[in-house]
Order: sequence, then C-alpha cells, then structure tokens
Amino acid sequence: MSFPEIDVGESDSAILSRDVVRMSAILRRCAQKSISHLTSSSEKGLRADIRKLLRYLVRKTGSGDAHLFRVAGTGTDSPILGLRYEAAFRDFDRRALRRVPLQLLPRSIKEALFDRQISAIPKDVDCGRLLNLFFASVQSTTYLMCPLFVDGRLKGILGLVDPPQLLVYGGGELPELLTLCGNVLLAHVIRTRQQRSHNRRLNKWRAIADQSCDFSISLDERETILDTTAFGLGDATPPLDGLRLTDVVSRNFHDECRAQIARAIQTGSVRTCEFQVQLDSSPAGSYVARIDPTTNNPRATVTLYLTDNEADRELRERVRELSQQLDRASKLSLLGQMSTEFAHQLNQPLQAIMMYSNTMVRKLEKGTATDEYIIRTLRSIEASIDQGSEIIQSIREFIRFRNLRVEEVIVDDIIEHAVLMVLPTVRGSGGELVTPEAYSGTSIRVDRPQTTHVLINLIINALEACNEAGIDPAHIEVSIERRLDIRRVLIHVKDNGPGLPSDDPRKVFKEYETSKPDGLGMGLAISLDVCVTQGGGLTAANNLDGRGCTFTISMPIADRTNSDTDEIEALPEQELPAD
Repeated sequence: MSFPEIDVGESDSAILSRDVVRMSAILRRCAQKSISHLTSSSEKGLRADIRKLLRYLVRKTGSGDAHLFRVAGTGTDSPILGLRYEAAFRDFDRRALRRVPLQLLPRSIKEALFDRQISAIPKDVDCGRLLNLFFASVQSTTYLMCPLFVDGRLKGILGLVDPPQLLVYGGGELPELLTLCGNVLLAHVIRTRQQRSHNRRLNKWRAIADQSCDFSISLDERETILDTTAFGLGDATPPLDGLRLTDVVSRNFHDECRAQIARAIQTGSVRTCEFQVQLDSSPAGSYVARIDPTTNNPRATVTLYLTDNEADRELRERVRELSQQLDRASKLSLLGQMSTEFAHQLNQPLQAIMMYSNTMVRKLEKGTATDEYIIRTLRSIEASIDQGSEIIQSIREFIRFRNLRVEEVIVDDIIEHAVLMVLPTVRGSGGELVTPEAYSGTSIRVDRPQTTHVLINLIINALEACNEAGIDPAHIEVSIERRLDIRRVLIHVKDNGPGLPSDDPRKVFKEYETSKPDGLGMGLAISLDVCVTQGGGLTAANNLDGRGCTFTISMPIADRTNSDTDEIEALPEQELPAD
C-alpha cells in the first residue's frame, strides 16, 4: 500500500494549541491522581496527602506554590477566608490567615470569584495588610485564585503562586480542569471535617450506648419494633414502637436486612448492614446498622443500633460525579488531539470520490464513457463511500462507552486500518513504519474497533517514546505471527526506543504509571483490559539486541464452526486514550 506525503509545517497557533493540550493533560492527571489517593486516605494522613498533591500540582504546572483555602459564612455579609493547606512551608503567620475577611479583596476580584471566574491578582494590588504580607512571603508576582463551589455556594479557593500564563489566559477547558482539581481536594477536606464532627458526636454518646449511634430499635421475632431509644438525634427521633421493620426500611433493602439479622441471631455475633430508613414524613436517609443479638428486653430477639451515613453517601456520589467529569474531559481532549489524523483519513475517500466523479463527467461530456467504465467507476465511488463510513463509525465508537462486540475479523484488515490512522503522525515526525509484506488471511475473534485502537495506541506510544529519547529516525515494525500450537495470532509492535524499565517491565501496564510529563498513565492499562476481556493478552519485553522493546498482542484464532457476533459486558468503562 502507498500513501501520499503530507506537509509538516507548524504555526504559532498550533504550538499554542499543543501547549494547551499538554497543560490539559497535566491537570487531568492531577485530578485523577487526587481521586485515586484521597479516596483511601485516612483522617490522620489526609493533611500530608493533600500537601503532597499540592506539591505535585506545583511541580507539574511550573507554579511557585499552591494553597487550599476554606470559605465560611458565604450566606452572610462577612464571609471568611481561611488557609488550610499549602504545598511548601513558608515563613508567615498561619494562625492569622485562618480568619481573613473576604471583604479585603478588591471588589472586582471578589465579584469574579462569586461569579465562578478564576482571578489573577497582580503584585501591586492592595488586598489588606494580612494578604499583602502573605503574598510577599510567598514571593508572588501574580496570585491566581480559583473559586470552588459546593451546592451552589463558594466553599473554597485554590490558589497558585506565579502560575504559567496558559492558566491565566489560556481559556478553553483549562479553567474547568483547574477547578476540577480544586474540587476533588475540597470534597475530601469536607468529608474529613464531617467525619471528625460525626466522630465527636458519636463519642459523646458512647457512655450511653454500647455502640455509638443515633438511635436504636429492638425487634421481636416477628420483626415488630418494641421500643426506640434515641441517642444522637434525641427528641427528633419519631416514635416507631409497634411498626414493622419493613414499614421503616426502604423496600430495596428488605432482603439484605433480614439476611443479616438472621445471621446475627444464628451465630450469636454482631453483624452490620447498610440501608435506607424512612422516618416519619422526612426524606429517606442512609444508615449503617450494628445488629446485636444481645438485648436487655426479654421480649426482643435483636437490637439494631443505627448511625446516620447520609454524609458519606453524598460524598461518594460527589466523587463519582467528579470522576465522570474527568472521564468526559479526557475523552474530549483526546478527540481534539486525534482530530488531525481523523480529518486526514476522511479526506482520502473524499478526494477519491471527487477524482472519480470529475473523470466520469468529462468522459460523459465527450461521449467516450462506456457502460463498463461507468459501472467500474461507480463501484470505486461506492468503495470510497464505504471507507469514509467506516472512518466516521470508528470516531463514534472511539468516544462512546459500549460493550465489546466480538466477531470474526481478518487480522490483516485490523493492521491496515490502524496503519491508515497513524501514518500521518508517523510521517509528520520523520519516523519509519514497516508493515507486514505478506497477506496472512488469518481470522481472529475480537472487537474490531477496540482492538484497532489498542494497536493504534501501541504504535503511537512507540513513536512518542523514540521521539522523547531523541532517536532519529524512529523505526517501528508491525508483524504477524501465527501460533497454531496454541491457536493464537500474535501481533508484534517493535521499536528502537529506550526500552522498558529493567527492574519491573510490567509496571507500564499499571494505572497512572507513565514516563510522559503530560501522560495519563491509562492507555496501556486499558489496552491490557481490552485484550484480556476478549480472551487474549498483551505482553511487553525488551529486545534482545538491547535497542527498544516489543509489545505483543495475543488473540484467539477464529473457530470456523461459530462465526456469530458475541457481546461481552465485562470490559473497562474507560475509552482508550493514547498513553
């Protein structure tokens, strides 16, 4: 197959666009890293973890320092700004910065913050004695304030000292991604504060209740509530005596609740269960129940100590929403990076259709077009239309979550499609791409679009690794190996790059593991999941000659007795980004 040469010129706007894409990837990775680390962070380790993540944000963005402020009293005339976390330890009065009136900020800055706009404060702007001393101590020339809202109210501010100009003036998705980073940190700070407050309340009533809780209910063998004892909620707990447990617990949790009660009675040990409770006419709330088979009431068989868990549930929902925002931002940014390649590929069939049409029109006008020529030309146009349709479909499938649809595919077709997609990028960077010369004709059972994206990802990774290592030219070879003994087809992607880490080559498949300054560290992890889910595999090894490495996709050879299309639901939820 042959491909036309392309122009590799790069304008100032293209350089700026590339820098914006790189900064977007850095901010997405910061948000993703924050979610990964803070979800499992303990209350004691939260401060150290947030400081570490702020230092990571500073290092990756090239800022001078980073701070996380809490904002209190936004519903009053005197909101208060309080410094809670900083990336670096500086010589300033932290206690004085715990309660700084927001009114000290210039009116334009304050109005911009409440309008959800990121604001930059120059060095010469007067912000009151406390903030002026603070800005001087952190040696700030420009201080960026990013407002953080929770439930429609300003609850925090992410501050950056001397950030890069892209974050101040870049626009696009950068403000949203920076806000996302701050919201992730703030959400976990709020969670810790709520948890600390809840723990204090529970400890207060520990002397009253054997298990700290908001209230308890005793049940007889028919699951009738005999008595209700209020602890944390006091008189606010409605009388439930005489009601059945199923009248109080939401229907979806009946079976699990009954099963745990039965196990507690049978084993004589304490069990736990989480369910929603409908108290009086108020909305259903989430509770964790400690099910104790021992009770002081002779008529009761079990006592349930209930603790309000609504705050934790709302936080989990908040983190889930933030994760979805990050996924959407990653997909849209990745689509922008690949738009040039998609446009180039779509231009190929369009140019062919134009050429066939113009030629046929000229021959018809001259009266030299035969029936055989017209039919042959129309079929060529039809083939070009099919090719364009496949490219458009690949774009749709690339940005859409979906289940794997496994079908019988010729492995050569997958390689040809992947090469068409990446060749402009390879040529644009001066690289060399060698493809199989012989047609194997081997059929494999895979999801064609997802497997094609895996191969695209491996080729792009190889090219970028060579370019970052300063290897010129980058040389990438794609080859096919049939292994009839294990009924597998192996697709090798070999490069002459820096190779894999010698201590642990497989760590490249771990999530968030990347050597690129603007990488997400997700591409190879998702590629491995896609291959394994289809019954195949993905391995990597350094080349024997010590130059570069080889990634190998392993896929099962198709069984001719069953060529139906199968749908596999168990697959990674992320779409495949180029790592």
